[in-house]
Amino acid sequence: MSVEVKTYLRTPSGPVHIVDVQRYDGDAAWVPGSIVLNVDGVELLSHDLWDDVNWLWPLVVQAVDESLRTGSGERYFPDQPILFGAKSQGSRMLLTVKGSSRDRSVSADRVELLHALGAGALAFFVELERLVPGSAVITSKEESIARGWLEDPPG
Repeated sequence: MSVEVKTYLRTPSGPVHIVDVQRYDGDAAWVPGSIVLNVDGVELLSHDLWDDVNWLWPLVVQAVDESLRTGSGERYFPDQPILFGAKSQGSRMLLTVKGSSRDRSVSADRVELLHALGAGALAFFVELERLVPGSAVITSKEESIARGWLEDPPG
């Protein structure tokens, strides 16, 4: 199984992988971008689902964390009526996106998914702090959760 997660910022010339962005001159409170999440070639999150990525990442982490604690977690995108959901299913997790131009779902191995999401979230939080200093204050809880997925993923 292959789980890939990358974050992109939206620029006038199109999406740019956040690690390739040299500087960000936009609004620090609203950073347009997208999370691209592929599981075995199935794209759950993609560039067409761009939003305020500095709030989208924490919401994704919150939904997945809630599913680990209660069995199910959901959060709406920051500025769109798109619902991201996560459900625990034994050793697997079901992720869904509803309300976009097409509803999407994908099932993945829990440990592999949490490792990929944890690494993707942490990479994003580091890059966001580099581009928008002071932003780590609002994401510290989610950063701690994502770090836990890497250190000791719930099985």
